[in-house]
Amino acid sequence: MRITFEQILELTTLLKNIPIKYRIKDTKHYKGASGWNSWLNNPTRTYLDFGYEPLSYREIREIHINPIEEKYIGKLIPTRLIDHTDKICKVLEKLNIKYKYRDIIILIE
Repeated sequence: MRITFEQILELTTLLKNIPIKYRIKDTKHYKGASGWNSWLNNPTRTYLDFGYEPLSYREIREIHINPIEEKYIGKLIPTRLIDHTDKICKVLEKLNIKYKYRDIIILIE
């Protein structure tokens, strides 16, 4: 990955209150990416936890962010889609983290 662990820590702090989903590609477990999860935590100074198991920062190749929140309101009301792309991109730019889009997904390599 091109970003530092400190940038990831700051990113997790700034995105904590935005209800979005993450997935990762790592060097150890996944041929593709992991499943989507809203959990993103840093249990130690060198590990990140995406809800499956803690992974060393060195093992992470990519972080995918789905900026679309699906808000369930009720049975008779359609699920509301809320796009957080602008908020997330502002945070990434503030932290000097390079990113790109793949379909609607924000990709950090």
